[in-house]
Amino acid sequence: MKTTVYLIRHAAYESPDHILPFRLPGFHVSDAGKLAAKKLAEYFSTKTIDAVYSSPLERTMETATIIAGKQNVIRDDRLLEVRSPAQGKPEGFPESMGGWKMYETDWYTHQHGETPEEVRERMKDFMEEKVAAHNGKEIIVVSHGDPIMFYYAQYVGKLFTDIPYVQMGTVLTLVY
Repeated sequence: MKTTVYLIRHAAYESPDHILPFRLPGFHVSDAGKLAAKKLAEYFSTKTIDAVYSSPLERTMETATIIAGKQNVIRDDRLLEVRSPAQGKPEGFPESMGGWKMYETDWYTHQHGETPEEVRERMKDFMEEKVAAHNGKEIIVVSHGDPIMFYYAQYVGKLFTDIPYVQMGTVLTLVY
């Protein structure tokens, strides 16, 4: 039996100070993000969703809650954003560190930043567990850009640097 996972990056959020939130609290879905999440809710209302999972951060929980409607949203820390020393830095900071190469810099590793491999493994553990638990059903999983990219790249058999970055509010359909 096939299991379908709708892997969704949270909707657009507000960053009044234009900083990278990573795991910082207090970053809520914007009005445009709420509208996008409502459109996703309409789309998913025609499907039989067995469960909705989300990272515990506000922007993911708010997105998941809008999509889920009356259905319960289950929080899971394995869906969290990357643990990064770039947290709180200006929005353009990763580009100043070489974009994706930031993850390979001495600065990043010396500050105990979570590696792409570590993120991919926690996402993989989550997915394997939930696909087995919901065998033959459809589930929604709401997470963050980099964790989705690291996991999805492995799912499609490519390097994460070789696929287009997942935009906020995007749904990736994974079938197991």
